[in-house]
Amino acid sequence: MTVTKRSEKYRHCHQRWACDKHLRHAIYLFAEKSLSRCAWAQTYYQHHRQKDRSHANALRRLGHRWLKIIHNLSVKRVLITHHFFA
Repeated sequence: MTVTKRSEKYRHCHQRWACDKHLRHAIYLFAEKSLSRCAWAQTYYQHHRQKDRSHANALRRLGHRWLKIIHNLSVKRVLITHHFFA
């Protein structure tokens, strides 16, 4: 998760260090593994790589997208199947 500090002339983003590092790493690995299994994940990753994002940044963005998807599906109580993303 990134934290942004802003003023009128200054903007700085940095990585948040006070977080669950094991969870952050697990989400990163999950996003990395999803590249070979989900076509939309590969497309999402390539889109961000083409915008001059680093590999790590693109994976963090993909992981964040996965968290939003999983959260929304759990709130709506939808069963996730492989055909759901096809």
